[in-house]
This record gives sequence, C-alpha cells and structure tokens, in this order.
Amino acid sequence: MNYQKTFYYDDGKTIYAIEEYDLKTGKRIKETYYDDDGKTKRFFIEYYSDGKLNKSTWFREDGKKIDSITEYDPQTSKITKKTWFHKDGKTINCITEYDLEKEAPIKETYYNSDGTIKEEKNFFINI
Repeated sequence: MNYQKTFYYDDGKTIYAIEEYDLKTGKRIKETYYDDDGKTKRFFIEYYSDGKLNKSTWFREDGKKIDSITEYDPQTSKITKKTWFHKDGKTINCITEYDLEKEAPIKETYYNSDGTIKEEKNFFINI
C-alpha cells in the first residue's frame, strides 16, 4: 500500500506533481510531473525500494506517447541506458548504453521504424 503527496502550481488548484511513497518504509517510489494544465504528464521517475533511482520516463506533448526512458544503476544511480522512441511512442528509435565508471556513452544503436537495426556506433573512452 502506498500514500501520496500532491504539489500544485501557484494557483493552488492545478497539479504540478504527485509523489508516491511506500507505506511501510516511507521511501519515495514514484514521482509524476504534469504540464501547467495539471493533466498532461510530462515525465515520471521511479525508484527502487531502497530509494535509489530506477528509471525516468518522458512523454511527448500529448502526455501519452513515450519520448524516452532513462534507466539507472541500482547501486550508484548512474545512467546505464537511454532509449528514444519514434513518434508513435512505441517503436524504438535509438538506444544509448553508458559506461558506469566514466558516465559516458559507449554504444548507440539506431533502429528503423520497422524495428530492424539501422546503424550501430561504438565509442571508445579514454582512460
């Protein structure tokens, strides 16, 4: 079971964000942020049960179609992978993988709209 905290824009009526917490641990498990209409989702952030970052999901202007998802390492909360989607919000456009130690991209894979691989790029990191 969870409980929520709701935050509002300056007008005191329009929802800015909703934070969800685990009732047992008191740890934040999710944050959802909204456009200034208070209804259209901009993005949400999910947390592991220990409170560290899990992933963030960003939406296109309609608040429904996914623009991108960023995933984080459960130990360090550093970015491990970013996935960008085509305009349909479902088909993957590009995946960028990251080196945890250097926090830098190590590989990018681009996809065609039919889901087949278009191109792969590998990045070399200076030590």
